This record gives sequence, C-alpha cells and structure tokens, in this order.
Amino acid sequence: MAFIKGSSAPVVDDFFETANNLESTQFQVQDTFKSIYGWSPNTSTFLGINLFWPTFNLPLDYQQYFLSWHTEQLDLHWLKRQAEEVYPRPILVANDGIVDPAIFPDNVKFVQWITWGDQLDQLVKKFGMCETPVLPEYKISSLCFRVSQYKNYVTSYLLQHATPDELMLTYHKEISKLADLHGYPQNLSWLDALDFTLLEPTWINFQDNFDWEKNRPVANGDWRILPYQNALVNFTNESWHYSFSEVNGQSFLYPGPYLTEKTWKPLLASRPFLSVGQYQTYQTLNRLGLQTNFGFSTEFDQDPGDLTRIRDIFVSIDGILTTSIKDLYDQSYDSVVYNSRYIKNGDFNRACYQENEQARGSILEFLSV
Repeated sequence: MAFIKGSSAPVVDDFFETANNLESTQFQVQDTFKSIYGWSPNTSTFLGINLFWPTFNLPLDYQQYFLSWHTEQLDLHWLKRQAEEVYPRPILVANDGIVDPAIFPDNVKFVQWITWGDQLDQLVKKFGMCETPVLPEYKISSLCFRVSQYKNYVTSYLLQHATPDELMLTYHKEISKLADLHGYPQNLSWLDALDFTLLEPTWINFQDNFDWEKNRPVANGDWRILPYQNALVNFTNESWHYSFSEVNGQSFLYPGPYLTEKTWKPLLASRPFLSVGQYQTYQTLNRLGLQTNFGFSTEFDQDPGDLTRIRDIFVSIDGILTTSIKDLYDQSYDSVVYNSRYIKNGDFNRACYQENEQARGSILEFLSV
C-alpha cells in the first residue's frame, strides 16, 4: 500500500481495497472481503480487511474479530495492543506470510492466506509479461526511491564495488519517516566498510522520474522499463526487510516474507533477482513451485538475522560481479523461462489457492459462530 508523503491517506491503485466495519459501508466490507477470499460473509463478526497501519481502535460491542493484512505489512504493535484491550474475545488474523505468535496474547490466532497469485495475475492482465528474455546490456539493476536500512547498505555496496558500466541504479534518497533511518551496531566489519557519504541522489544509466504520486502498487508493477528490459539481475530492494527482532525482551520474527510488486516485476520480466528483503523469500517461492537457480548463491535466504544476512548478500553480490553477464544469463535462463510459463498458465495462482484451502476452512468456521 502506498502513501502520499505527508498524508495518512492510502493511495488508490492497490491490488485490493481496504475496508472495516467502523470506517466503511457494509457493501464495501462485503465486496472487499469477497474480492480476496471469494465469498461474501454473513456474520456479526467485526471485519477489518486488508488493513494498513490502522488508526482506529477495535470496538467493544463485538464478540469476535476477523482482521487481515495482505498488501501492507501486518501492524503487529497495533494488533498486540488491540488484542490486550479486547481480551479474551478471539481474533483471527489472515496474512500472506507466516506470523510468529510469540508476542501476542492467546486470544489471537493466525492463518496464512496467500494473495500473491492474484496480485501477479492483475499485473499480467495490465502489463503482460516477457516470455523470451534476451541478453541485456547491463548486469545489475537496483532501484531505490524511499530509503530504508537495506537499501542504504546495498546501494552503498554497489557504488563502492561495481563499475558504472555494469549498473542501472537509482537512489532518490526520499525519506518517508525517520524510523527508516536505522543504523547498526559498531564493529561489524562488513558494515563499517561501507561509505555512506556516497548516499546522495544518484542515477546511473537510468534517469527515472519516479515520485510520491507514482508510488502506487499496481502502477509501479509495470516491468516494461529499461532496468528490467536492459539489465539482468534485479535487486528487489523490498521496503520491509526486517526478520528477527525483539519487543520488551521477547524475541520474535516479523511476519514474512513480505513481498510486493518489487519482487513481481523481475518475475514478469523473466529476469533473475537478488532478494533484498526478508529471509526465506526464495524458500517460500520455491515451495509454491517457482525456480530460483539464478547462478549465484542464495544461502543468505536462510538467515533471519538482518545484520548477518546482509553480510552474506554482499557475498552473493561479489559472486554476481565476478561472473560474466553471459554466464549469469545462461545459468538463470531455464529458471526465468520456467517461471514465466508457470505464472502465465495459472500454475502459480493454483498453488497459492491450494495453500489457502486449510485457511479457508478455518475462516469459514470462525465466521460461522
């Protein structure tokens, strides 16, 4: 879900609408629910569908609550606070990723409901997809509009270790909120070696005109731009990359993997991608039938530690930089062509639907009370 800078209002052109019983009409709630889950619920349960950073409080005149987050990261701090306020009333939460229940009271239960196939289908209908990739001119594309911790690390690393003739790179240095300006503990050699003075607005071999007005999920899913057509390995630079964390001394994993159009675009462009985001991104996509044998190491995908995972992402970047673009193209070709066919013929969406079957039963049972 995108926002206009300086406003709390969501930008339209998202994959799904958002609705809840406090701020939306009954028709909007029913229609939004059906657009994601496929049926219209007849229930007295409070419904909050496809939420994003809620500002309301759950009303106390309901006996139970169904909440979901799909196109924005789950607001776990809000959810924890609300669950404590309505306790012991039950809350069922649907999310695309896996949610660690460690920090939540026992009235909150979670189901995984994957909308990624529907998201990709929308983008294919709107923008088509590449089925016959050709050898591009540049080895790497890395696009960064709004800053975040990993985007800063990766951009700095590329500016220090790659040559301009290998890159299509943008770094707008736009700041959405100060919380995005995370540093790191000192004496981590792989981060101490980064030169953050290089992080000024930068455009290398691609002068885009991206701005806050264009920061919309569906519109931003257009892969038909040069960094996907004329560069090989795309760095996804997902805005939410955090995995292992802690709240009040309690360790937990952020819900994930959180995936957006930033990851869908290289899939639709038939390009290999380096997942700069949460851990287990490749593992999750592989479980759903996609292939990620791209010619470079993806071992970092199994490390939930953000500051150690980025160290091993740098190792993978080194491997990309020391391999010829022709070899990377050849080594990734079978996987990217397979993925494009797998998505186009509906197999990926069917795999998502199959994964949702258990959750469907849990949601139906919960709403029938």
